[in-house]
Amino acid sequence: MAANEKTQAIAYFQDKPVFSCAGCAATIALQDELISKAFSGRDGRGFLFHSAVNLRLGSKEDRPLLTGVHQVADVFCKLGMR
Repeated sequence: MAANEKTQAIAYFQDKPVFSCAGCAATIALQDELISKAFSGRDGRGFLFHSAVNLRLGSKEDRPLLTGVHQVADVFCKLGMR
């Protein structure tokens, strides 16, 4: 990954419904990529996507969710740094 790719948006999806960063409005995923919103954990809701962009991935860990123990990672916007 080139240095400038770490701070620039990867893609923009014109005229399609998207999930976006609350801090900087960068596109995170198309709504079509959403698999499930049925995850709930200690810190609130969790979303499962087929694919997403413009994110930094935190450490993977096993967490107990209402649907069982799942391997998850927190994600952060790589543009807005949230």
